[in-house]
Amino acid sequence: MVFFPVGILQAFISPLAGQLTDRLNPKIPAMMGVVILGISLYLFSFFSLQTTHAQIMFPLYLRGIGIGLIFTPLTAIALLDIPKPQLAQASGLFNTIRQIGGSFGIAALGTLLTERMKFHKQIYGEQLDITSPAYHQAMTHLKEFIMQTAGGNLLTATIQSRSLLFKNIVSQAFVQGINDDFLIGAILTILLVIPLLLLKTGKKYLNR
Repeated sequence: MVFFPVGILQAFISPLAGQLTDRLNPKIPAMMGVVILGISLYLFSFFSLQTTHAQIMFPLYLRGIGIGLIFTPLTAIALLDIPKPQLAQASGLFNTIRQIGGSFGIAALGTLLTERMKFHKQIYGEQLDITSPAYHQAMTHLKEFIMQTAGGNLLTATIQSRSLLFKNIVSQAFVQGINDDFLIGAILTILLVIPLLLLKTGKKYLNR
């Protein structure tokens, strides 16, 4: 249900993008969508374990608007000079290539996420000084909390405290890795404006 309003928004924006494509050069709504999508991905790169539902929804709405503005004009540009007898084949090929590109993108971002998680876990691990007063204070509070709520002896509470601390490090590293993915995605998305400017849109739009 979280993504349902985003889908509705995207479905509403897509016909609007089609109207803009008919009236303007299709590169204009496509570039608008790319910029909006890039901004939404950039906003996603600031998430944390304390991020609220409301903070997530605004970038999601922007993402829906951006995607809604992108695909209709890009499809129009891709199929603009295709002869009518070959239009069905070209449309199918375009969708296939788009799906393959999406699969490669997901795989690349998944690999990047794994590597960035390892990096952030190493950084957090190096910053975790077991001889520091802050570490001992945190462990003391955790052990007291565990012994009060779950019972058990001091040894069990110590083991569970270290486990909770490690889980928190993993969670933080995961969120930071996702943030890195979104930041790189935002940069690559904004850079798509350059090839969009170089795309040929045919005489139909150039003569307007």
